Amino acid sequence: MTIVGERARHERLWRVTGSDLEALNEISAAFEKVIGDSSGFSHTDINDVVRLAQGRDAIHDQTGNLPPKLLSLWAHFGDFDRAVNLAYAQEAGHKRQLALTEVAKALASLGKPDLALEIGTSIAHAGDNSFEISEIARTLIAEGHLEHAVELAGLVAKPEKLLTVKLALMRSQGLPGGNKTAENFLTEFMAVAMSAPDSHERGTLLALIAGTLAAIGFPEEGVAVTEQATSLAESTVPKYRAAQSLAGIARTLSKLNELTKEAEEIARKAGQTAASIEDPQERAWSLSLVNSALVKTGQYHLAVQLCNTLKDSGSLGESIAKVITELSDSGQHDLALQLLNEASPLLDRTERAIALADLANALAKTGEPARSADCAHQALQATEDLPEEWGIIVSVSVAWALYRAGFVDQSRDLAHEITEMARTRIDAHAQVGALCAAAKSLNGTCHEKSYSALLRRVKKLVSAELSGYRKILHLCTVADASPPAEARKLLEHAITITEERLHFTERSEALAKIATTLADIGSISRAIEVADKVVESLQLSGSPYEKAWDTASAIRALCAVNDFDKAEELTGTLVESDMVSEALAEIASGLAYSGRIDQATSVAEEIQDGRERDHALRAIACALASHGDRVHALEIAHQIDTKTVAERALSVLAGAFAADGEYDEALLILEEIDTASTRGEALGAVAMELGPTEQGRRYLSEALSLTRWDSLLEAMAAVSPGSLKVVAEHVIAPVTRL
Repeated sequence: MTIVGERARHERLWRVTGSDLEALNEISAAFEKVIGDSSGFSHTDINDVVRLAQGRDAIHDQTGNLPPKLLSLWAHFGDFDRAVNLAYAQEAGHKRQLALTEVAKALASLGKPDLALEIGTSIAHAGDNSFEISEIARTLIAEGHLEHAVELAGLVAKPEKLLTVKLALMRSQGLPGGNKTAENFLTEFMAVAMSAPDSHERGTLLALIAGTLAAIGFPEEGVAVTEQATSLAESTVPKYRAAQSLAGIARTLSKLNELTKEAEEIARKAGQTAASIEDPQERAWSLSLVNSALVKTGQYHLAVQLCNTLKDSGSLGESIAKVITELSDSGQHDLALQLLNEASPLLDRTERAIALADLANALAKTGEPARSADCAHQALQATEDLPEEWGIIVSVSVAWALYRAGFVDQSRDLAHEITEMARTRIDAHAQVGALCAAAKSLNGTCHEKSYSALLRRVKKLVSAELSGYRKILHLCTVADASPPAEARKLLEHAITITEERLHFTERSEALAKIATTLADIGSISRAIEVADKVVESLQLSGSPYEKAWDTASAIRALCAVNDFDKAEELTGTLVESDMVSEALAEIASGLAYSGRIDQATSVAEEIQDGRERDHALRAIACALASHGDRVHALEIAHQIDTKTVAERALSVLAGAFAADGEYDEALLILEEIDTASTRGEALGAVAMELGPTEQGRRYLSEALSLTRWDSLLEAMAAVSPGSLKVVAEHVIAPVTRL
């Protein structure tokens, strides 16, 4: 067991195999051996399991730094096993699905459809990952692997994502069954598109339908759908959403190379809509999509004109950089290079490096290896002055450019260098949450010295961050783990930083977070004062766009101090439906946790967005469970449609049933949870109620095999207090070295 958990052994396995999967497999086998042992389960066993979990999570922290595009590049080098293993070595969840998706798409394009299908199927079995599965399916279609694509399409759960696959198949094969009319399919497809949750996705789906109809011989029907999509987009509020929706339609049509005249006109309308937006910040927000549409439809000059309207907003360089990238992608390389040289003083180092790397890739794709290599090496040189995280991102893009330009050996050498750099990169700031959680678990125990040392180090980490919203988030996290007097001092410091140093666009959200933390630590009167500051700041908001975001922050702050009447009043001033849904979900959740279940239920019924409604229902279910009404809570949890949200509710309910001694019911609930990390947290909750018993230790061990050790600290303290010494050793040792 000790050998399996050794970090030095993990490093040796990495050197030999080129991935961390072998080490992770060894750890999984060790977990299975310990958990499957039918003999007694001691506190020593728990300590061993904790060390295993810490070793596994340390590996995941390293592999999590590997960009998905880097893994797909390894596949293009022909190192299929390494690419797949590196992807599977990612921590279960969103990062692993993204990595696997990129690798599967690479395999599909490299003539390995069976492997791509196998990976796509594993992604589907890991949860509702319709976007990722549809991406792989569309790549399989593009590469001519239709049977594999059809099989994978059967695993796409969300109708709007399945529609994109069906349309891609139709463009490849024509109408199914030799039908001579598109009417039946059009009715079905339009219904799915119109049910899309937001205006941008709705417009994009309608454009896909229109372009597909034109591609298979129904141009008139395609034009009619385009007109309907355009009309809906133009009626969207506020204006920046209308501009984005129009741009999405134009971009989609231009990518399909269908209805090009209509695409050009719609892009122009998007540009006109963006130009009419008075608030520069709101206009800048819309330009990423709008300028892309203009460039893709051959209207580069209009995109540059729109950029120039941002001269006084601080967003000019970013917008110009995106136009350069769009010009590169559209094959207009000389224009891209000209604009890059002319606008160089306006671009920061990161923007220039990204633009150069994008241009290098575009030149490689069109058969200009010498120019591509020149831009690639300029971009690589520029990474020397970038923060490490951005340096890695740009370097991956450069490696791709070199590969596409035919400099495979150079590309492979660079990929090796990036892989090592990314894997060994330690982002100390990303560790703040875990370190604070560990500190809280050590507080009030015999490990007070470790608690104090850990808090001191975390404070130094946060102090090293000079400014920005992230610093406020970290100060709030540290305050939550600190003694009351120190916590209040830290939060007052956070208020001062927010008011004196933060950009005005970040202040309201930062103050809302501070108000929430003050309420959490029991400083209610001060929390109310800070919440009032956020509400008062609405009078200073400079535009409808800015005021809407500040209003959302004010609603969060008011909910933190239980002023739900004022929060509902402010919600009535919001225009965008998604923001209204988020605000109502916040209010419903706050009402539920404050014990006003009937009011919370009424508010939840008003929420239009399904996912936000599910978040509200989760809060109601958890609140009911905390008040002892577990049967009703379970009924509510079973009404939640979003699987991940439902499982998080069920995890809490499992702990609630266990707390009342109903262990059989708790275990039945556990059977409904498929997501490993959530199941682990639920097992931890059950173990915590069982306490320092053999069964408690067994459940805790199984929980540690499924989810991160730092999410189970309360359970560890309840079941095996001695394991906190292992925690202290683990977190203090690396902290001392920093």
